[in-house]
Amino acid sequence: MFDFKEFLLSNKNKVEEIQKGTDRLVIFGAGNTSRLYEKCFSDDGLKIAGFADNDARKYNKSFLGGYNVVPAQDIRRRYGENVMILISSAMDSVYWSIASQLDGLGHKYITADAYFFANHVDELMECYESFDDEESANLYADLIRYRIDRHRPRLPFPYGDAYFAKPDFVDFVGDEVFVDMGAFVGETLEKYIYLHQGYFGKIYAFEPDEKNFIAMKKRVERLKAEWGFEED
Repeated sequence: MFDFKEFLLSNKNKVEEIQKGTDRLVIFGAGNTSRLYEKCFSDDGLKIAGFADNDARKYNKSFLGGYNVVPAQDIRRRYGENVMILISSAMDSVYWSIASQLDGLGHKYITADAYFFANHVDELMECYESFDDEESANLYADLIRYRIDRHRPRLPFPYGDAYFAKPDFVDFVGDEVFVDMGAFVGETLEKYIYLHQGYFGKIYAFEPDEKNFIAMKKRVERLKAEWGFEED
């Protein structure tokens, strides 16, 4: 049986063990994912030495307000021997390619999520314990595990549509409330409206990234006009 808390504490211990032998932190990935992590960097007080990337067009250019970007083979020369690398890519294929590359160079690395989640075990457990049903709790734990170690989820998820495959999210109720946590630019809420033919009680959509939120607001204005929704 998978013990979520034990897994989180094991990750925390692993991160702390790696940190013992390092004195500098480098983020691998000078792109959109790292931009999304920027607030996490500041909120968790990360002292970042710089960024690495495999895109030569980014080398020796300023990123996120002043950080330098170097190729993987220059990390040790630029930042010394005792470096811990956080891989920020969200794509499996890219992550494992970078991991293999860093293994060949003899670097210590973990996912960016592994680092952040190690600092927030209590909050993750509080969220996990808040679910009313076992299926949701297990799926949440499985996805957090995947974000930490990039191994495919243990739970079967054979749905062609990750958001609207289960009947609970497709059946017509009419006055139901749909909550989209991490709504990006509103593409999921638009699909929800389409699938329900415009019948629902309320939609609450949360998006922490400012640019995405602005884009979502523009989409909402378009949807209100196209479907003839009332202002509220």
